[in-house]
Amino acid sequence: MTELNPNENDIEKRSSPPTDDGAPPISPPGPNLADPSSHPDKPTIRVSPGEMHLNCSDAEKVLADTGIYYSSGSGLLRIVKKAGGGITTELVNEQTLRTFLSASINWERKGRDNLWLRCDPPQGVVKVVCAL
Repeated sequence: MTELNPNENDIEKRSSPPTDDGAPPISPPGPNLADPSSHPDKPTIRVSPGEMHLNCSDAEKVLADTGIYYSSGSGLLRIVKKAGGGITTELVNEQTLRTFLSASINWERKGRDNLWLRCDPPQGVVKVVCAL
């Protein structure tokens, strides 16, 4: 069950059309619940101190399972479709990799109350996997 954000009215106010200064509206955040059942098709990686090597290995397996990411002498590459047809490869940067890992994996870390909370992929894991 999703809990409502106690500041929901504040979020709605910030989600209004752009302001006079042209700043884009702020999108309301989604629920930050560590509930693997809400995304059963995505694997879950639990981030714990001292286990970065395991997190990197698990993230690498997810990339390999896609069939479009691979390691080359120049770094991490992915296969992309060209606009006019055909395929090519491109070097993957850290921002692209972090976005893909966030979308493809449920990342969790322990919170202060010892419950698992959703989080973003750790920057250390992104850097290591990007350098493969």
